Amino acid sequence: MKLTDVTLSYPFIQYRVDVTHFTARRSTAIEWLILEAVQRVQQIPEYLEMPIENFFSLLFGITDTNQMIRPCLLNLRDIGALQLDSVYDQTDMKETTMRQLHLTDVGASMQKDGKLPGANSTDRIEFFYHVLRKH
Repeated sequence: MKLTDVTLSYPFIQYRVDVTHFTARRSTAIEWLILEAVQRVQQIPEYLEMPIENFFSLLFGITDTNQMIRPCLLNLRDIGALQLDSVYDQTDMKETTMRQLHLTDVGASMQKDGKLPGANSTDRIEFFYHVLRKH
């Protein structure tokens, strides 16, 4: 990892710092529950045709899956943990079955480790100073 560059050439001084960091977070309880449920349902075909609403409300007592589950499903899809067939922002969880949820390799790893993937980020700070000019 390269942290800094300094360029000295009279009458200018240029100083640049690049800081690269990796951010990861632990999955929330509801995200882990979804990943765990999808993984288990793929092994128990009797639940595949059950609507997502019924699955989470009857088994886990989550009363409003459109408010609690759907945003998490979409977030898990966005980070590459789930493949969702025909699940969008306005999809009703009563009309969507568990068959439409599939774990990706990333999702299987997240379900096992309990960690969501992070993102690399680079921040650059640059200073340019003219020695002879009055500031």
